[in-house]
Amino acid sequence: MLFFIIFSLRKMLKSKTASPLVEEGLLLGLALLTFAIILTIVIDVLGWSSDIFTDLMKELENVG
Repeated sequence: MLFFIIFSLRKMLKSKTASPLVEEGLLLGLALLTFAIILTIVIDVLGWSSDIFTDLMKELENVG
């Protein structure tokens, strides 16, 4: 099955009419993957900063 998929992709890449479609599909997939990675990093940083702020507020309450 995997061999068939690879063979079909190779055949489409060599075809002059399907090549731009395959290229655009790969670029869209890469863009979505990059967006997902960046979104994950941003969410992690926001969670990290929220935890730091919460810990800081708890420490300030303990001092006062």
